[in-house]
Amino acid sequence: HRQRGFHVTGTVNVFGAAVAAGYILELDRRQMLSALGIAGSQASGLFEFRSNGAMTMAFHAGRAAQSGIMAAFLAADGFTGPGTILEGADGFCRAYSDRTDFTVITDGIGECYKLMEVGLRPYCACRYAHSGIDAVERIRRKRGGLDPEEIEEIVVETHRVAVEQESEPNTTVGARLSTAFNIALAIVDGPRLTEVGIADLGRQEVLSLASRIKIVEALDLTAMYPEVWASRVHLKMAGGEVATAQVDVPKGDPQNPLTAAEIEDKFRALCKG
Repeated sequence: HRQRGFHVTGTVNVFGAAVAAGYILELDRRQMLSALGIAGSQASGLFEFRSNGAMTMAFHAGRAAQSGIMAAFLAADGFTGPGTILEGADGFCRAYSDRTDFTVITDGIGECYKLMEVGLRPYCACRYAHSGIDAVERIRRKRGGLDPEEIEEIVVETHRVAVEQESEPNTTVGARLSTAFNIALAIVDGPRLTEVGIADLGRQEVLSLASRIKIVEALDLTAMYPEVWASRVHLKMAGGEVATAQVDVPKGDPQNPLTAAEIEDKFRALCKG
């Protein structure tokens, strides 16, 4: 789905928004099916914003919520949508992906609530960058610190999709999608809880370090994707010292959750403005 160019934030969230709105509106079974059908016909969002850092990356989230709510209101008023929008021959799953497994949709339904398995991002960066940031932080703690000027090179091995998604940090969107930029920013400032802003794009210390960071594919890590979003970092100092660290599960995933204090710290940092 992602490799065909779709942005999951837009294409999938519209269904969740429709169900949530439909639940609040107390839709019956027939109406809820229609709400899903109407939502599916609005499922959209393409990753092409990556090519020039366009603002549509953020637009997709709001549009999905809007479309889902509209679908629920339309269904409540009798507007109909196809009840087989997910599994139909021309439905969402077959149209939007080359590979489908319909059992995933109903596996554990009513017993296992996926909302409780949602990951929380500790850093304002693409999630693909987080395991690399965590690996660098592991090296920093072990060494007792890192001086950006003493770093000769960093090689980040990761899965293929993260390599393909690597962007030039010449816009705020491009910077947030760039693993190299975000690792450099984390080394210079410490891991960022707050967003990357326009002022960060011209910071020479960060850009200089980012230019010494290479993002490359590791076949063993690609084989683990998408179940695991791992990174293996090789950091070489100017004196020849090399440190390596690998993080398979970044901080914030259900298997490696943030503490209540870390969640509160992020909340307060984001609310300061």
